[in-house]
Amino acid sequence: MDGKDYELKGVGELSIPSEERLILSRNTEFPNTFALNQNYPNPFNPTTNISYSIELESYVNLTIYDLNGREVQQLVNESQSAGNKTII
Repeated sequence: MDGKDYELKGVGELSIPSEERLILSRNTEFPNTFALNQNYPNPFNPTTNISYSIELESYVNLTIYDLNGREVQQLVNESQSAGNKTII
């Protein structure tokens, strides 16, 4: 075996030349660190900024709940590239 690695990100097809032995594994990477910063200005204003950062391309779900645990609004629900983000 030649020890080559083939990587498929997301969904799709991957063609691998015929090998005597083939091992297929699915590995999910989770970010080791992320940051959710304090919102500003005060959340009782008409708008507020929420900033966060992720170290790897990741699926992000940012949802606001009230004190009774009811969903108020879903702000982010998508895959995003690594970096610093701000949602208003």
